[in-house]
Amino acid sequence: AAQSEETANTLRKMDEFAKDGLRVLCVGGRHLEKTEYETLLAKFKEAEMSNVDRAAEVEKVAAQFETDLELWGATAVEDQLQEEVSDTIASLQEAGLRIWMLTGDKVETAINIGVATSLLTNAMHRLMMVAEEGKNAAAVSDSVAMTCRDGRAQPASAELALIIDGVCLQAALLPENQPAFMELALRCSAVICCRVSPEQK
Repeated sequence: AAQSEETANTLRKMDEFAKDGLRVLCVGGRHLEKTEYETLLAKFKEAEMSNVDRAAEVEKVAAQFETDLELWGATAVEDQLQEEVSDTIASLQEAGLRIWMLTGDKVETAINIGVATSLLTNAMHRLMMVAEEGKNAAAVSDSVAMTCRDGRAQPASAELALIIDGVCLQAALLPENQPAFMELALRCSAVICCRVSPEQK
């Protein structure tokens, strides 16, 4: 379906906000018929009572609710860092600790937070594993494998940072990619996992 000018403008603004390091939330919804609502509500209550993998079951039902949504608007707020976060992270890295940041934020927001907290520095060579829109699973897996090879090719003296999204993380943890991914991740001073689901966290 074609995007309205209003939707396109909102999405453009959301990208600008994210690049400015703001926490961006979009607001949307859709009309549910009473019978559809009652069916989904019953499934949701059943998922909440599940004794096995409750979070995953609730997420599955939520995914059924969250389809065909109409974008109503967006908000952007500054998420202030706690005092001395930047200095603390820098000290931990100097001590040789490898730090991972896991977030549901967009890639741009996550990178800005990484820079603001000193998790990412200008001296680091950044490796990007971010799935392109519309790529199939095989193409994503190939892209992950290629980035792992690129990381291995970096000189031993290079300080590496890895930025990976949830789609690529799923591919990176496949049996054929996991050994190379873990080798690369363990070599990185910082790893930022963005657009990850609660289950992946």
